[in-house]
Amino acid sequence: MPNISIVPNPSKVARAYNFNNSPIWVGLGRTTPWDIESDPPAPSQDVSTLDEPLIYKKATLVTFVTEDPTGGISIYRNGSLVYFRAITPEEAIEDGVSSIFIECKFFPEDLPDDTTYRQVGIFSYLTPETGYEDEDTLYPDEVADVGFLEWISHQEPVYIQPNQINTIQMVITF
Repeated sequence: MPNISIVPNPSKVARAYNFNNSPIWVGLGRTTPWDIESDPPAPSQDVSTLDEPLIYKKATLVTFVTEDPTGGISIYRNGSLVYFRAITPEEAIEDGVSSIFIECKFFPEDLPDDTTYRQVGIFSYLTPETGYEDEDTLYPDEVADVGFLEWISHQEPVYIQPNQINTIQMVITF
C-alpha cells in the first residue's frame, strides 16, 4: 500500500509564525555577470548563500498578508499585479494563512553608486560578528553566520543609482 503524506496547513502556518517572529535579513549579491544577462539561470535547490554577497540588511517590514483585491500591498506575480492586505498573526492562525510580506529599503549610502547586483536573498537566524549585534546593515565581513537562506532570486542586473532608494518587496508562502 502506498504511503501518502502531506504537510498540513497548520504546520505551514506554524512555520510562517516562527519565521515572522525571527529577525529577517535581506541580502544582495552576485556582481559577476550571468552567461546570458537577460536570462539568468534558475537557482539550485541546494543553494545556501549568495554568490559574492555585498550587503545584508534587516527587513524594514515583515507581516502576515492575505490576498485581497482591495488590499494596499501589491506585488507582481507572473506578470500580473496581485494585491494583499496585512493581517495580524492571530488572524493568520485563525484563517490558516501562511504568507508573509517582506520589505527592505537600501539607501544610497549603503552601497557605492557603481554597484550592480543580480541576486536577492532572504535570511533567517543570521548571526552578526561580535561587536555588530545591534547593527541593521551588515557587510560580509561583519557576518559570523548567514543562518538559513529562506528564499533567493536570480535576476537581470540591477544598477545602484545615485540618490535612489532601492526597495525590495516579496511575499513568501510556506
